[in-house]
Amino acid sequence: MGDVTFFAYPDPFIWWQVALYLVAVAWGALVIGCFGVGGGAVYAPLMLLLPGMNPQVVIGSIFCGVTPSSAIRTYQLWRYGRLNLRESVPLMLGSGGGALIGQGLLLVVPSVVVSFIV
Repeated sequence: MGDVTFFAYPDPFIWWQVALYLVAVAWGALVIGCFGVGGGAVYAPLMLLLPGMNPQVVIGSIFCGVTPSSAIRTYQLWRYGRLNLRESVPLMLGSGGGALIGQGLLLVVPSVVVSFIV
């Protein structure tokens, strides 16, 4: 995974990297909030533009950000009666299994291939 961590600041500190990250987060939040589109489609390409970010770190960071927002949105839909749990269970099981398989494949697929797919 290298020397990139969530809490590390670039050395030397470059303001446009932080500005690009904030624009990516704001744009992704707007797209997700307005249209309900998956944020990974917006966040991943923009985060890959940041220096030193490899695809494995980008995808892991996106999952950490999407999990709480998805849980909150699911609760909100259930609370307002817009979610039928009986019909949703197959989708939840399939997406959980697909996520596990995808994360396992990230360990063996070269970073260049992952960057091209994302």
